[in-house]
Amino acid sequence: MTTAGNHFLSAIYFTYTSSHLIKKKSTLQKFIANITNLSYSKNHYDEKKAKTAYRWDDMYVKRFKWTLNFGILEEYRKKIVDSVFLDYFSEEDVSNNLFLNKDQIEEIYNEGNYIGGHTHSHTNLGTLSENEQENEIRKCDNFISSYSRGGIKAFSYPFGKENNFNFMSINILKKYGYSHAFSNIQPKSKDEKFNENVYAIKRIDPKDI
Repeated sequence: MTTAGNHFLSAIYFTYTSSHLIKKKSTLQKFIANITNLSYSKNHYDEKKAKTAYRWDDMYVKRFKWTLNFGILEEYRKKIVDSVFLDYFSEEDVSNNLFLNKDQIEEIYNEGNYIGGHTHSHTNLGTLSENEQENEIRKCDNFISSYSRGGIKAFSYPFGKENNFNFMSINILKKYGYSHAFSNIQPKSKDEKFNENVYAIKRIDPKDI
C-alpha cells in the first residue's frame, strides 16, 4: 500500500486463477542458453516488432521469445517446452517460489488492496465462443470471490489488444458485476482520452511518460 499525503491508495493485483490450482513452471533457462547464438535473417526475426512485443527484455531474451512464439509450430513448441521442464525443473520448487499462496492472498486483502480478474487460464478471450468466455470468467470470479471482502471488481484482459476481447467479453463481465476492465491498448498520444469506455480502459506505460 502506498500513501499520498494523508490519503491511502489501494492497489489492484490481477491474477489468472489456474496458476493457484494447477501449478505451472515459468522459466526456460537451459533452452535460452541453447538458442542465444542462433543467427536470425530478416525473414525470420523482426527486430522492430520484437522490441515492441518484448520491450523489457534484453536482445537474447527477445530472440528466444520470438523463436518460441513465432518460429516454431505449436505441436513442436509444446514438445520442446514440456521436455525442458521435465528435465531441468522441479514443479514443486517453481510453484512454491513463483506463485502466490493462500496466506499471501489474504495479506493483500488485509492491507486494503484488491485482486482483479484475469481469466482462469490466461486465454485469449477473442478466440473463444460466448460459453467458453463465460467459463473462463466465471471460474476466475468464483476463486477471487472466495477471498474478496467486497469493493472494487476490476478485470484485465489477457494480452489486452483489440482482438483479444469483444462485446461478448464485456457483457459477461457486466453480468458478473465487474465495473471496470483494462486493456493493453496504448493511447496514440498523451492527450488522447483513454478511459471513455470503462470496459476497455487504455494503458499508459510508465516508460512513455
